[in-house]
Amino acid sequence: MTTSKSPSVGVKVVAGLMVAGQVSAVADDAKNASVGATDTLDPTTVLASRFENPVDKTVSSVSVVPGQEIELKQQNRLLDALNDLPGIQGLSTAGQTGAFGSIIVRGLPTKYTQVVVDGVRITDSTNGLNNFLTNAQTSQITQLELLRGPQSVLYGSEAAAGVIGFNTAVGEGDPSYSLFGEAGSFDSYRVAASAQGQVQDLQYAIELNTSFTSNDTYEAYPLQDYSQDSAVLALQWLASEDLRFKLSYRGSSNKFLAHTIDNFGETRSDTQTDIHLLAFNTSYVVNPDYQTHLTFGYYDEESESDTDYGFGPSPYNTKTDRFSINWSNQWVAHDTFTMVGGVDYNKSDYENTNDQKVDYSNVGLYANGFWTPVENLLIELGGRYDEHDTHGGDVAWNVGGGYTIDQTNTRLRARTARSFRTPTLLDSGAFVTPFGVQVENDGLKTETILGYELGLDQEIVENHELQVTYFYQSLEDAIANQVVSPGSFFPVFSPTVSQRVNLEGDSLVSGVESALAGSFVNQTVQYRLAWTAQIKEEVIDVPDHIFSGDVYYDADKWVLGAGASYVGSATYGQPGGTYFLPTDSRFVARLYGNYQIHENLKLHGRLENLFDEKYNVSDSIGGPIQGQGFGAFGGLTLSF
Repeated sequence: MTTSKSPSVGVKVVAGLMVAGQVSAVADDAKNASVGATDTLDPTTVLASRFENPVDKTVSSVSVVPGQEIELKQQNRLLDALNDLPGIQGLSTAGQTGAFGSIIVRGLPTKYTQVVVDGVRITDSTNGLNNFLTNAQTSQITQLELLRGPQSVLYGSEAAAGVIGFNTAVGEGDPSYSLFGEAGSFDSYRVAASAQGQVQDLQYAIELNTSFTSNDTYEAYPLQDYSQDSAVLALQWLASEDLRFKLSYRGSSNKFLAHTIDNFGETRSDTQTDIHLLAFNTSYVVNPDYQTHLTFGYYDEESESDTDYGFGPSPYNTKTDRFSINWSNQWVAHDTFTMVGGVDYNKSDYENTNDQKVDYSNVGLYANGFWTPVENLLIELGGRYDEHDTHGGDVAWNVGGGYTIDQTNTRLRARTARSFRTPTLLDSGAFVTPFGVQVENDGLKTETILGYELGLDQEIVENHELQVTYFYQSLEDAIANQVVSPGSFFPVFSPTVSQRVNLEGDSLVSGVESALAGSFVNQTVQYRLAWTAQIKEEVIDVPDHIFSGDVYYDADKWVLGAGASYVGSATYGQPGGTYFLPTDSRFVARLYGNYQIHENLKLHGRLENLFDEKYNVSDSIGGPIQGQGFGAFGGLTLSF
């Protein structure tokens, strides 16, 4: 088992280059958008139609956070930034930073949500999102979007709970550089090196990062060291006013060392995960009524884990290669009707240590129309057909409407949609592992999700907007593992025999998600509140209530902000299960800020878990997993 050594404090404050000044936000669309200001209201969304359009031009429930706001809050991890939004919880039930990451959207676990980065879908049913979520950072992004509810019409399989998306920013203007360094509690440090700018028609941005934390260890979890080296690169060629080509890369090398002591004994693990994402986007505005996007994507993920349960090392490795092509088109057929449509192709190769090898591919055709038959009324209607190489075809559809009442600045929304999650040979095939046998099930059916939602968007006063949405979703033919015959170790070893099957009946999730955002004092004070109340939770046990709030004051030369979150009790296991135990509810607060000492020098700092709240992120018959306690972090940025 490898052990790690914490670097000295002197090393921790070494600075690197970091993007400075304003960064251009490119959403693979016809125009650039600056992220130099955090527009809380009237944002645009790319996810809702695959093209940049105002949020009120869709009937879906969508949240948008500018990348500059995330940077100002010092939320370097994707999971942390997502927790400021309604309808979602980002967490790790296996430990702290670097441990197994997951998300819950509208009461549905990770496998029912898609992530799209630079127009490229990250995973499918062959390989989950967990490794990506564990290690994903928010460096150099234009904005973070969360599109909630069934979204398979535009995004295919797995987009049943929603879609998370962001794009990599490129630079503009004269070249600029920055030095960044941060150190703090738990032997933590982060160092970055970046540059951005524009040379004639070529825009570029690059950022290199290295970081380390030993996390907040305790007696039952004496080791949980996490280190990461990452790189982000974006190049964009402005071939003409209407044609642009963008190449982006996001990659990281991640290592997590763990030692746990629980009711089952001691476990030591050493996990190395390498992730690479390459995207090539072409955007062409043919004429004022027609524009087209072509995206090529390659995602590579390799994880090598060596776990010792007390009777010798037990290696488990996985490797995923995923290639995708998406061609999207937006056509304004009339002042009252816009059509978005296209085709995508995905191919994945997956293998693991248990000799499970799966080649998976699919082709999808989709179309989604936006019709305004009368002023203030928007009707959205779309459909999709996917053909999978091993499990045939699947259909998705959505229909909805939105109406704006000008007199009260009120917008009413209603939507219903059908999504799906297609199984692969990993679910239906026969496999033999060191501890069990999976029996073939060639009759395994696709999981389907039927969702309904009613929403209200209300501008309370100028620069303050409330969004409330009620959702109800039904999961049919859920795929689960069924034990055919239990295994045993004594007197003679026999493996567990199981089969993946479709559960009978429907599993329901429902709830209410609310968000309030706005600004005061000429937009120098900005706030964001989110609250999610779960009513039905028949898939996994989740908190009944989750609340998050953040407010900051931007005085130009200095910024001071505060945030807080409340998470209710939950087991995060199957309802009625006995292995997972409910956690305690918790309230966690934080402070953050920065001060511009000189035009080339800025100091920053933050206090996490301000009141040192003691809580468990998960609990089971094996023992609880504690969350991070109080932590203080600070650093500087040198720009030139």
